[in-house]
Amino acid sequence: LKRLIRKGVPKDLRAAVWMATSGARERKDAAPRKYYGRLQSLPVDGAVEDQIRVDLHRTFPENDRWSNPDSHRVLERVLLSYAKHNPSTGYCQGMNFVAAFLLLVVTDEEDAFWVLCALLDDISPPDIHAADIRGTIVEYGVLHDVVAKIEPKVGKHLEACDVELVMIASKWLLCFFTESFPAETSARVLDAMFSEGFKVWFRVVMSMLMMNKKELTRVDNAPEIMQCLGASFRSMHDRDALMAFAFKKVRVDRSFVEKCRAKQEKAQAAE
Repeated sequence: LKRLIRKGVPKDLRAAVWMATSGARERKDAAPRKYYGRLQSLPVDGAVEDQIRVDLHRTFPENDRWSNPDSHRVLERVLLSYAKHNPSTGYCQGMNFVAAFLLLVVTDEEDAFWVLCALLDDISPPDIHAADIRGTIVEYGVLHDVVAKIEPKVGKHLEACDVELVMIASKWLLCFFTESFPAETSARVLDAMFSEGFKVWFRVVMSMLMMNKKELTRVDNAPEIMQCLGASFRSMHDRDALMAFAFKKVRVDRSFVEKCRAKQEKAQAAE
C-alpha cells in the first residue's frame, strides 16, 4: 500500500484515503457524539477569532473557491473548531492555508476538520504552530543538521550567503508546502505524509535542495537564493519526478532526526 500511495492517490479516492491513512477516521469514530457540532457552540479567545477572520481573505485569493463568503464561513468554522479543540495551540498563521487546502480535497467539512486534527496533533512535530514558536525553531535546527549531513555543500553555501533556514523554510513547515507547490504536487506530498509520517517533509525539502543544487550554488546572495527556491517550488509540476527522487535518492535516517530533535529541544529548554 505504501508503494502505491507513493505513486499518487487517484483524485476521486483521495478524501477517503486521507481519512484512513492519517488516522482521522479513527479519531472521528472515537470522539464523543456530535463533537464537531459541540465545538462550534463553545467560546473562543477574541484575539484568535479576530486573527482567523483577517486571514480568511488572505487564503488562496487567486482560487475561485476561496473568493466567496460561503467558503470563508466553512473555513472559519474549521479553524475556530480546531482552536477550541486544541486551545494550547489555538490558531497560528499558516493553518488557514492547510485547512483550506484540505477542504479542497476533503469536501465534507467535518471530515476535513478531523484530517486537520490528525495532521497537526499526530503527524507534525510537537508545537510547530504554538504561540511561543519554540517547536518551529526546533524543526529549523533539525533541518539545518539534516542539510549539513546530506548536502553539506549546499548547507555551507547557504551559510556563506547569510541565508538562514528560517528565512526560506517557514512556509514549507507551517503550511506543509500547500502555499509553495502547485496544488497537485502539494496533494502528492500529503498523500505520502499521511501514509508515512513527517519524515516525508524532510525528504521533500532535501529533494528540492538537491535537484536545484547547481542553480543555488551559482548565486551568491540571499535575495537571489530565495527567489531561485521560490521559483523552483512554484514550477514543480512534475510530481512524479519529485516523489521518485524523494524516495529513491534521499535517505533521511529516522534515528538521526530524532537525535537532532532531542538536541534542539534541549537547547531551547536551556534558553
